[in-house]
Amino acid sequence: MVMINTYMRSGSTILGSLLGHHDDAFYFYEPLQRTHTFNYINGSKFCDYTRPFCYNSPSVMNASLEYVSDIFNCKLVPHINKYNPVIHFQGGHLGPKWTAFSTCMQQIRHNARVSECLVVMENICLNTSYHVIKTLRFSLWDAGHLLEKYPNMFVFQLIRDPRAIIKSHLYTGWFPLDMNNVDSIRSDVITQCGRIRDDLKAWKELVKRFPRRLRLVQYEDLAMNVWKIKTLYTLIGVKNSIDIDNFVNETINRRFDSSRITSQSPMFPRYFGYRDSLPFKIVQIVQDHCEDVIRQLGFEIFQSEEDLRNPNISSIPYRLPFEL
Repeated sequence: MVMINTYMRSGSTILGSLLGHHDDAFYFYEPLQRTHTFNYINGSKFCDYTRPFCYNSPSVMNASLEYVSDIFNCKLVPHINKYNPVIHFQGGHLGPKWTAFSTCMQQIRHNARVSECLVVMENICLNTSYHVIKTLRFSLWDAGHLLEKYPNMFVFQLIRDPRAIIKSHLYTGWFPLDMNNVDSIRSDVITQCGRIRDDLKAWKELVKRFPRRLRLVQYEDLAMNVWKIKTLYTLIGVKNSIDIDNFVNETINRRFDSSRITSQSPMFPRYFGYRDSLPFKIVQIVQDHCEDVIRQLGFEIFQSEEDLRNPNISSIPYRLPFEL
């Protein structure tokens, strides 16, 4: 069992695709998306994704953990109303195993229900060795409950520079954030950095208990050292194959190498593109509320717009503390 736990716009789609593409892997994309679209679980609290607001709801936490546990154990049909594989398959987010679902839906057309095709997927899931889930709506503390429950589980906690996350929130059309609403931006910043801060605290505690089954991964580390993507398979005990090597190389060329320097970010690699495009006043808001997080992740704090835009000033003054 492999869980990728992270946040919206953190680079998780590509990581999920890479880990879920193995021919002996069954990949389930964001099981909580439909029920918790702009909310997340933080212990017994049910929280808003874009503002620092939570309320106690132990029942939501327990139901969410049970749901994810069932997915890991290939029980898809009981949760049919919580998930829409048709939409996700059309979006290209699911692993190659889900081609069977698409084929099934085309064959039965309107004469059967989606549940019949999910039964097909349950059988495929049961016959694969690696079950991979990506979730954006759990705290790492909650993932810790699953680590405790399943001794064969591995968790990747994916983290990204919060300035890059906020930039992506602002420039993603479906994300509910307005460039002209400073208050909403500040709320989003406080929320995202609060989550990262809590997950860093959780990691320090949980890695003591599960040193071989928990790994913190920095998106920038993978983007700058694309060859490290292949080491992720080693960490979870998956053997490389020619198919995997070809897929990884193709993905690297498409998503990383070809976009290191773009017209949108002419001075900086895409993964540090916020230094070109994000207004300095917003960078200041992020740094005001997240300086401790940014420093823990090994990134530079920019004191002026001149420094922010200066390509001679490194985004990483020393080295990333959680390098693979």
